[in-house]
Amino acid sequence: MFRLGAAELDQFEHQGWVGPFPLLEAGEARALEPELARCFGESRGYFYPADVRDGDCYYADTPWFQSLHTLSPSLAKVGRRPEVVDRVAQLLGEDLIQWGGIRFEQAPKERLLWHTDTEYDYWHGISVWLGVQNVTPETALKILPGSHRFKTTPEDYQQKHGLDLTQMVDDDQMLEELQRANPELDAQPTVMRVPVSDGEFVLFNGKLWHASHNPGTAERVAMGMRYSTPDQRIRIPLTYLHPVIFDPSLPPCLLVRGEDRFGVNRIVEAP
Repeated sequence: MFRLGAAELDQFEHQGWVGPFPLLEAGEARALEPELARCFGESRGYFYPADVRDGDCYYADTPWFQSLHTLSPSLAKVGRRPEVVDRVAQLLGEDLIQWGGIRFEQAPKERLLWHTDTEYDYWHGISVWLGVQNVTPETALKILPGSHRFKTTPEDYQQKHGLDLTQMVDDDQMLEELQRANPELDAQPTVMRVPVSDGEFVLFNGKLWHASHNPGTAERVAMGMRYSTPDQRIRIPLTYLHPVIFDPSLPPCLLVRGEDRFGVNRIVEAP
């Protein structure tokens, strides 16, 4: 078994992330990109409708952009690798479903705003970030260690304080706003990049503040994988600010360890 040591478990609890861990050779990781791109092309893509009502259904016959692992044998196989599943099981339990398989692409110089994964406001789980193509410690995911313990999220700042989204893109502006709104913080948190390269992965708490910026000259691609226990009811959000509206259809999930004794999710066979 691939296990987290005591120091790694402590780091995950207090900092909200742990890694990196090797999973694939760099060439194997880069070979995943055509399949990720193909499956993403079969999905509806990054879709948050501007005007949506409870009960509107968008995913009855179109894959969710987070369901790519259910469309490809090679992507499903990566999500079942013991290097990943054994460690996630230590944090969540022996019964596990994979409900997320995502392609994260970022063009040169592109920035993605600071955020948390809204889904984890409604259910508990663990996220995995795997370097696929042109991922280096200089282009990898940015995080704010320990931020999974904050009472507020970047989405709260956007919604409640009327912040312009650019304030949640720039690191310095974000930290300034965070300190201003939370004077009780003992010390200002420090932005760091997870030290991941192609073929390596990190585990992180979905409530951890994270963002990305690709300062390189080539497109950077990563794969996200998301796991929960079968008692957590997984849904498809149509909005990302509260109150979140969910699609009435349930996303496909893969049982990757143990058994499902609850029946609250749509469990499908691996492709």
